Amino acid sequence: MKAGKTIAAFICASLAVFMVYIFLTKEGGYISSDEIAAAQSEPQSAAEGINEQEKQLFDLQKSVAEVGSKKTSHLYASKCSACHGKNGEGRFSDKGEIIFPKIAGLKQTFILQRLELYKQGSVPNPLMKPLLTNINDEDLKLLSLEVSRFEMSDE
Repeated sequence: MKAGKTIAAFICASLAVFMVYIFLTKEGGYISSDEIAAAQSEPQSAAEGINEQEKQLFDLQKSVAEVGSKKTSHLYASKCSACHGKNGEGRFSDKGEIIFPKIAGLKQTFILQRLELYKQGSVPNPLMKPLLTNINDEDLKLLSLEVSRFEMSDE
């Protein structure tokens, strides 16, 4: 029995050392702070060789960074703006196809009804349901009121 415990302890220690090694090497995904700084300072023109999905993701990340300058609630900024835009303008592909719908200019009752249906799962949407799961009814009402006050633009 003592030999079994010794072997188990040796295996656990070896595994721990191996995990530390993987974590600290480039092969394990470790990125130095210099590499992060270089990636953040790259001009947008460096995005030329990426595919359409990567470009859309890049644009979403950029728009989230811009949200801080607009006067929206924390709830809207954290749950909605990445997809629907900082003012509810929606997201469209270069070809004009809807990626995320425009929500500016909609009435509060309609917005609230849709949010409740997404939250309940009555309208299947794999993106909306998880975002709304932990939001209470009062916050849904406040969110729908905020969105209903976004001005409609011609974009």
